[in-house]
Amino acid sequence: MKNMKEDHVEIIGGADGPTSIFLAGKRGRAHQSLRDRIRQYLYRKRRERIMAGIKSSTHTLDEVLLYARRKYGAKACSTESWKYKEAFSNCREALLEQYRPELLGPSLRDFVPESFEDEEAIQEFLKRCEEYHKRAARIPHSIFPLDFKLYLIHLGKNGTIWIAGELTYEFFGVDYSVGRENRRQAERIVRDLYLYYGVSKKDIREKSQRFQMLVTTLAS
Repeated sequence: MKNMKEDHVEIIGGADGPTSIFLAGKRGRAHQSLRDRIRQYLYRKRRERIMAGIKSSTHTLDEVLLYARRKYGAKACSTESWKYKEAFSNCREALLEQYRPELLGPSLRDFVPESFEDEEAIQEFLKRCEEYHKRAARIPHSIFPLDFKLYLIHLGKNGTIWIAGELTYEFFGVDYSVGRENRRQAERIVRDLYLYYGVSKKDIREKSQRFQMLVTTLAS
């Protein structure tokens, strides 16, 4: 989301819940302007160039978090803070959907409205989203335990970068909220972290999720 005062960007290493499913939606080319189509074409070309230039080099999530602490002064986020609880909940739900979908019931992808103009269908979908969140929250941690870490980097008074790492399932995500004056600095740090996390030869060969996230980050 962007406005005149602040940029907020989330780069998540995996699905980021039902809202992202809805926003991805089913909007076709008929809704796109010529300008949007040109932008998408240029973006695809940029991704292709980046994909061709990526070399294999990897570090573990533990190493990435240590790197962030040493190079950028990242600090552990309190487990009692709203940001930690929100990030943990989003991460857990995404991982449940990926690794234990049977615990959540029917996928929300089956209920995405056909049209953004169908208000009744949208309200029904949002109701299902709320029920989905509640089902995920009720699943005991003994059944689906996580080793979740959240660190933050301060960029002056108008900027913060959050780094999320889940060590059991190798989930890595970055979320930043910055003023216009901090945006380029935040983007450089995010790209540096993803490059340090890196990809293996297998990731490159199989075009894995880890590889795709690196490409998306570098192309953004």
